[in-house]
Amino acid sequence: MMELSPLSSFADDSQQAAAAAEQYPHALDICLQSYDWSFVRRTAQLALVSDLPEEWITDPDLPYLYALPGDCVQLLLVVDQDADWRREENYIRADVETGLVVRYSRRITNEKLLPSTFQTFVSAQLAALLAPGPGFLRRTEKIDRIEAKLATLKQTAIDNDSYSASASRLDDLPQSTDWVMEALR
Repeated sequence: MMELSPLSSFADDSQQAAAAAEQYPHALDICLQSYDWSFVRRTAQLALVSDLPEEWITDPDLPYLYALPGDCVQLLLVVDQDADWRREENYIRADVETGLVVRYSRRITNEKLLPSTFQTFVSAQLAALLAPGPGFLRRTEKIDRIEAKLATLKQTAIDNDSYSASASRLDDLPQSTDWVMEALR
């Protein structure tokens, strides 16, 4: 995408390989957070945390603390519609004591588990992060082309992902057959 000779691996001794290895996790996280991808979506019941992290104080309005899963890269939904909650770092403070259920996007580090269109999207995001840096591109036109291609590749990955799940709502609200009436409410 940058019209440069490809790296043989992130472990090369070049400045470009070091920059790519440093930026790849960021590019992957940006892409995982950019959409509700079906291949990384998980539902989990969170465990109640008994001890607050150091230097935290109790919030009387949200007295219960839950730990998010370690592989959570994006919180999508707290399923309990009646719960009041707030995210703080890798925790959720809530006003309910029973197990809190969440939907989240998980971090995948094994690229073989990612769809090909998503892998290409991540490559474009990596190119967009690297292009303006030293040792890569200097011409604004090429950087602009990468940014434009990034949007197209994201939409292609979204279109591909739309075939991997049913059309049911993800927010646990009932299906509505009349969207006009729902919008007018």
